[in-house]
Amino acid sequence: MFHFPTLPWITPDVVVTWKQGVLEDRHVFERIWTLLRQNPRLVVLDIPLQAGLRDLPESFIITTLSSMQHLKELRLTWHTLDTETFLTAIPRLERLCIFNLQGIISKQEDFGDLRYFYIQRSITVNELSAIVERLPKLEDLRISSVRDEDKKEPATVWTGKLFRLVKKLKLNVAHDFNDDTIALLVRLFPAVVSVHIPTVFEKTKEALWENCYDLDEIVSEEAVSTDAWRQRRLEDAEKQSKECKHDN
Repeated sequence: MFHFPTLPWITPDVVVTWKQGVLEDRHVFERIWTLLRQNPRLVVLDIPLQAGLRDLPESFIITTLSSMQHLKELRLTWHTLDTETFLTAIPRLERLCIFNLQGIISKQEDFGDLRYFYIQRSITVNELSAIVERLPKLEDLRISSVRDEDKKEPATVWTGKLFRLVKKLKLNVAHDFNDDTIALLVRLFPAVVSVHIPTVFEKTKEALWENCYDLDEIVSEEAVSTDAWRQRRLEDAEKQSKECKHDN
């Protein structure tokens, strides 16, 4: 167990505990937070693993982030911060990439400005729905993976709220064993125009066809054409035009 005195520019009464590797990189750690405090007008911030998010007092981290009133994009990896707390501290944040979802799932207050959200972990459809409901301006959503709910049979029909502002959806990992769950996921977002899924299985493609009328792009490891979606919209537009002429 390694200890060193608290850095004076962090907090006066906290002793940080370090492992050997972190102790050796202390100069990197110090430099990162010195630079952050000296640059409160940052717009984009990607906090690296070497920043010691697990060791610093949360109050110090939140105070530093909240001083960045121009911050629009934040990327955090493997942190233990309460997400609700730092989203409240940075109300103008528009793009967020995080692993820890502590606080945000149970939060009842909306986070109004967030437009892009990357969740770097596996999540259930119900958890995701609870989060997106708090993000009324969300347009672009990325998820590492989606997992089945904690029950024997996955649900196949979504009876909850639909989110019609999300235009882009990206899923990093897709397996055939949770095709039902991925199909359920895409049904939450009927207005998507672009979907990135490594492999589009049968039920997922069926859900996209039945629910995502404006879909224009499917990016996957195997080419999946969206010509059928475009053709359907074209035929519907022609039909509507004929009906209007007939009414006149």
